[in-house]
Amino acid sequence: MKRIVCLLLCALLSVGIFSGCQAKEEADPLAGVFSVGYAKVDITPTEPVRLAGFSSSEERESKSVMDPIYATCVAFTDEEGTTVLMFGLDMLNTAEKAAEDIRDRITEVIDIPRDNIVFSATHTHSSMSPKTAGIPGERFRNGCFEAAKEAMADRKPAQMYAGFSRPEGLNWRRHFILTDGTYRAYEMGLINQSLIYGHLGQADNLMQLVKFTREGGKDVVLINWQAHYAGANKIDHYAISADYAGVMRNEVEKQLDCHAAFVLGGAGNVVCGSRMTNTYIYDNYDYETYVTHGQLLAAEAVKIAENWQPAQTGKIYLTKEDYVMQEKKHPLYTFGFGEFGCAFAPFEIFDMHAREVREASPYKYTFYASCANAGDGQKYMPHEESFNYYCYEADTGSNLYGKGAAEILRDQLKAMMEKTFQASGQQPQEKAEGYMSTPYEPKTNGRTYLNPAPGSLPITEGENGYWYFDLLYNNQVARILVRDKALAEEIAQMPSVQLVFDDYNVAVDIVR
Repeated sequence: MKRIVCLLLCALLSVGIFSGCQAKEEADPLAGVFSVGYAKVDITPTEPVRLAGFSSSEERESKSVMDPIYATCVAFTDEEGTTVLMFGLDMLNTAEKAAEDIRDRITEVIDIPRDNIVFSATHTHSSMSPKTAGIPGERFRNGCFEAAKEAMADRKPAQMYAGFSRPEGLNWRRHFILTDGTYRAYEMGLINQSLIYGHLGQADNLMQLVKFTREGGKDVVLINWQAHYAGANKIDHYAISADYAGVMRNEVEKQLDCHAAFVLGGAGNVVCGSRMTNTYIYDNYDYETYVTHGQLLAAEAVKIAENWQPAQTGKIYLTKEDYVMQEKKHPLYTFGFGEFGCAFAPFEIFDMHAREVREASPYKYTFYASCANAGDGQKYMPHEESFNYYCYEADTGSNLYGKGAAEILRDQLKAMMEKTFQASGQQPQEKAEGYMSTPYEPKTNGRTYLNPAPGSLPITEGENGYWYFDLLYNNQVARILVRDKALAEEIAQMPSVQLVFDDYNVAVDIVR
């Protein structure tokens, strides 16, 4: 009898029925905490590859590597175990077919919903396409898969901080108002610079940084900025390069001793350079190389990092919808946690729409990621007013859907951000001081203009409902654009005048 009891006890112990003798499972060290992981994998082709970034009719095969291109992956996991993988690719754009292939491989080995994997591109014009086939394409896909695994393995408990600034002169809109009152877009260097009166408004110049300090690991810094490529291809048209985004990312990592990921904002109409130095044609802007421009942006990011503000994390919520136009579908994603939200959209979005989505967001800090998760095509999404004047982004072939489509996309993303936030049950969050763009208020430039022939000044009618004529400033002829004819006629009667200008440098009033 004793032998039977002993055998039963041994059997019970072997299957762990007695809790006191049960083999202990390894406790998940990340359970119940918000964690962040990071990975950066080199995806640079090791053989010649067709480069993307210009006309599809242009055969441009790589001959060298100016600097490597990468796939970055940031993994966010909340206290309940929900994870989002956010990829940043040193490419012109993303392709949904390639993204789906990568999702297939990731979800085979990682327990994460497909819709929780999002992609965006830095929009370098010196990289391969995500549609690239053969060995380079496989290297890209393998790199993303490895980055996902490494980012998941690298996750560590994290706390969030945020910061932002509005640097002047580091980006500008490439649409202009000319001295005859007409609007034009950049025409591949064909605009006579002497005819340019000013830019069509101030470019969105908000630079945002979010930092995650991690227990036992380097900080992870996310950078959100909007501008087209800086011009690595102008140094070597046939070289692979991550362009200014890669330089900026590398400099930030070096100077802040951190990991960094770059997220491109709305840059469809915004380019690198200065609106402050009359260098309007960006082929000849002051910053002669993409390296210099990336370093300037990194210096601004380092300044932001001198004044980090604590920010709250929280449970991750994500919304995925399709933007449907003319029977074509393009995936849109929004996700957020605590005081941080992010919208991911395909197309080259104009800066004003990205800004409107960001500023309407109920989150305290919101990134807008363009060139993201492309569906049936990846082209421009111009502001509706740009269809009223020459603008190659609005030309047939440069955009898919025509006037009004961008506004529909903007409104859908606004609603998605709101839906994502409402799922958290939080109250709308107050934006930090200086985060919102300042509504433009007409202002004088302080100059007194002289009328050489009061009462007889010729007033010429231009396009767009403007009038223009010449006055003198410091004995130099100054072309003056005026908003309405009555104001123009009043100015023409005055021997000297100080004017008030709007954001287009158009006179809207007189200093009285």
